[in-house]
Amino acid sequence: MKQLILLRHGEAQAQRPGLADFDRSLTDHGRTEALDAADCLRRIAVRIDALLASPARRARETALIIAARLDFNRPLLFDPLLYREDMQALLETAQRCEADARAVLLVAHNPGISLLARHLANSLLVTREAGAGGTDGQPNLPDGSSAPLSLTTAGICRIQFDAASWPELAPQAVKAVSLMR
Repeated sequence: MKQLILLRHGEAQAQRPGLADFDRSLTDHGRTEALDAADCLRRIAVRIDALLASPARRARETALIIAARLDFNRPLLFDPLLYREDMQALLETAQRCEADARAVLLVAHNPGISLLARHLANSLLVTREAGAGGTDGQPNLPDGSSAPLSLTTAGICRIQFDAASWPELAPQAVKAVSLMR
């Protein structure tokens, strides 16, 4: 079983004249959110094999905070395709992961990251994971019968799928989807 863990970056500075979107950094609250997200991942004892992130400043900062908090000692991969809001680009990036990676953390932006979570969840029931900061047993249906699956700032969605390699990552391979934060 492989895991794709989707993480939306923490709260960023507001847009303002003279500040490019790419250069917006995390707010103090966003840094706290990133630390909380790292603690959430630590509580479930997930061992990350690869960490992929958008090179935009707010996503880079989030990824670096997570890596430091989890003692992740491998190179972080900053992929320009993850800056795009295109769900398909995010999916294709994940599908290019090394076959031996069992758990991959992908740090990116909305709406793409939430669209990817919704796409992969397909018609599965999405649960809130106990022990990870969520409330056990509170379902969230991705089909819109309750609120649509959407990641808040520093929100985490864990997608477990049954496949031998990452190119096989597709809705039909997904076995479980849970919101962790």
